[in-house]
Amino acid sequence: MTDLTPNWWPLARLGEAIEALALDAGLIRDPATDPLVVPAAFALEDAPRWTEWAAARLGVEAVDVETPAAAIDAVLVSGGPAILLDDTADGPGFFALAGRRRGGVLLLDRHAHRRRVPIGTLRDRLVEPVAAEHRAAVDDLLDRAMIHPQCRPRAAAALLHERLQAERIGGISLLRAEASASVWRQIRLDGGLRTFALIVAAFVALYVLEITGWRVIGEGVLAGRVDLGWLLGWMVVLLTAVVAQTASAWCEASLAVDLGRIMKARLLAGALALRPDAIKRSGVGQMIGRVIEAQALEALTFNGGIGVLLAGIELVFAAWVLAHGAAPAAHLTLLVGWVVLTGLLGWRYFVRMRRWSGSVWT
Repeated sequence: MTDLTPNWWPLARLGEAIEALALDAGLIRDPATDPLVVPAAFALEDAPRWTEWAAARLGVEAVDVETPAAAIDAVLVSGGPAILLDDTADGPGFFALAGRRRGGVLLLDRHAHRRRVPIGTLRDRLVEPVAAEHRAAVDDLLDRAMIHPQCRPRAAAALLHERLQAERIGGISLLRAEASASVWRQIRLDGGLRTFALIVAAFVALYVLEITGWRVIGEGVLAGRVDLGWLLGWMVVLLTAVVAQTASAWCEASLAVDLGRIMKARLLAGALALRPDAIKRSGVGQMIGRVIEAQALEALTFNGGIGVLLAGIELVFAAWVLAHGAAPAAHLTLLVGWVVLTGLLGWRYFVRMRRWSGSVWT
């Protein structure tokens, strides 16, 4: 079993670990000018609140969460960067979770270097204080049931997992960018750019496969040699296009969920930042209007944002197809003219909507 001692931090170095995690995750660019010193009289139960204060000093948000003991794997896989409190015989301490890699999790050691450990090793360490309370009862139950020694480990693990469903693990502080940070920065930190790159790659592959499929079947028909080989090739291309389309749809849904979470967090942060006197002066109609416009902004982000970005790829492929057609010059001229006309109409609509919105809120 992997030794977690090099990755265990004493509680006195909590401020240093928070800064190291923020730098490692790209949440901050430069180290803090003033070190985050933990108070001398500091208990483990004070760590979550102090973590929130220290993270705010760095311009980062810390969220204290609890999770069912049986579902802690999901938190470890997707929760980094995070502080995981751990009370041992050597005193209170914690682990600095930086991320995941190849079936394991990345922990920062006491020199702020990444080290991969199996996720099961870290899970057992965090769950052990809660599991120890049930292990004696499980062993007693297995003794009375006279379970065969070969089946005993598996039965004990199943019973312990069932009992841990009602137990909760606390002391987990997730480090995130502030909700008021720019959307672009939050998307980049959440891996949204990688997801968008996968969407573009799948979309390009889909169009290439569709064009290839029509070319294969078209050449076969026009040449008068449609045989079983050509049909099988066409079917393979179409089936591959289905896979590309499914991958693109899955990535689009994943990106939409991330964008939705970011937009809702920003709207909530903005609502909480409103001055009470401004809210009192607003009428019912203005408040409902803000809600409607917030919902419209969210819907446009989901439905229109990705579509507009992918429309550029469609235009490139459309121009390439028209350039190889019967009248490339005329068709490309019409395409460019239509794109320019659509852009002008869209810009006119945007200007009028912005002017109308300004008149509503002034």
